[in-house]
Amino acid sequence: MNTVPTKYIPLDLYVLRLDCIKPFDLYVRIDRYREKYVLYSRAGAYFNSRVRQQLLMNNVTTVYIPDEQRDLYQQYVEDNLPHIVTDTLIKPAEKSRIVYDSSTYLMRRLFEEPRAEIISRAKKTVNTVVKLILTDRGATNHLIRLTEHDYYTYTHSINVGVFSVAFARDLLHGVSERDFYELGLGFFLHDIGKASIPLEILNKPGPLTAEEWEIMKTHPENGYRILSDLGFIREESAAIVLQHHERMSGSGYPRGLRGDQIHP
Repeated sequence: MNTVPTKYIPLDLYVLRLDCIKPFDLYVRIDRYREKYVLYSRAGAYFNSRVRQQLLMNNVTTVYIPDEQRDLYQQYVEDNLPHIVTDTLIKPAEKSRIVYDSSTYLMRRLFEEPRAEIISRAKKTVNTVVKLILTDRGATNHLIRLTEHDYYTYTHSINVGVFSVAFARDLLHGVSERDFYELGLGFFLHDIGKASIPLEILNKPGPLTAEEWEIMKTHPENGYRILSDLGFIREESAAIVLQHHERMSGSGYPRGLRGDQIHP
């Protein structure tokens, strides 16, 4: 090889779909103490049950993808996410890690560039996360453990999404699965309006000035406008995006709604 990768993404062997061509290189780790890896197969190679069994016979249950091929890996995961979350051979902890990492990647892209194509991809991923939370409590517990303590706008959005869908699952009864998908979209994208807030305000370490705070308070309406203009929103999602900073006392923003004026 001309270059040797220095960083790798670990992947449970069972995540790889059988009988398909994989779009990335696969490595195996041959020395776990010195982090030594060797190329197992090139991108474009066919992956089937015989290849998987061969790896398992050599006690290989985790394979590695070069970090520089992360975009290829991300697209592969997005395409196969519905299969991944329903595959009983994949451990709940691994499912949760893949779902969380995939969501983080997409959410970061979305805040950098809130285009229709990325929002559409994010919506599909959110639907899969909601499906996982509704059907697999073990995986949900792992998801909650993965929630980041470092505050970034995109990780905060994922954390709010995970906690809120899990909370709604136990709180709301008689709600259709489709409605949970709409709620989930609103929870995960509630802060999308911050994509239009200048970074020097969004990432300011100290208190905001009065003028900066007025700009920050525009993000709910910005988010509502972004999603409405692109046709990605229903009433439930819109209410979450637009009203998540309203307060029962009327002291919230952007519209100072109070009490019953706020959507349930």
